[in-house]
Amino acid sequence: MHVLVIGAMANVLAITISFTTYKVFVFQTHGRWIEEYLRSFLVYGGMAVVGTVVLWILVDGARLPIWLAQAIAVILTVVISYLGHSRYTFSVAGQPEKGRSE
Repeated sequence: MHVLVIGAMANVLAITISFTTYKVFVFQTHGRWIEEYLRSFLVYGGMAVVGTVVLWILVDGARLPIWLAQAIAVILTVVISYLGHSRYTFSVAGQPEKGRSE
């Protein structure tokens, strides 16, 4: 199997596990599985772009060592990812963030 196919499969699996963990344990939403799952792919796709751009700017622009730039990029994308999930993926207008139900 080609490395890109393996990488794509690994990403789908990782996103599925992360989505399920966030849905069940962090945001505790009920129902809307497909909608929230597809939204989570948008957030994670955006985070991949943000992480890549931040890494490029920090390494090529700011001339930081790659290990430090990657650490900064990871911290930044984790925070933005959480905000994206709390305000978009698992958000329901007019309902509190934890313990929502339809």
